[in-house]
Amino acid sequence: MSQEIDLLTEIRDLLQVIAEPEIAKRDEKGRSSLRAVVGTGEKRAKAALLMDGTRSQSTLAKEAGLTRRALAG
Repeated sequence: MSQEIDLLTEIRDLLQVIAEPEIAKRDEKGRSSLRAVVGTGEKRAKAALLMDGTRSQSTLAKEAGLTRRALAG
């Protein structure tokens, strides 16, 4: 059973590598929109990745190393 799981895991990993260019094309519009909203700054990108609905705005700003104003602006 373990060999079968290992084989299936390897097949999945290979398929993900093959599919990545198509996934990137599919997600291009969403990624572009996210970049337009978040910007290209490292701290703002970190804040965006922390946005999961469990943190307050002040907590997000603190964890990302931003001021609350910088996060909102």
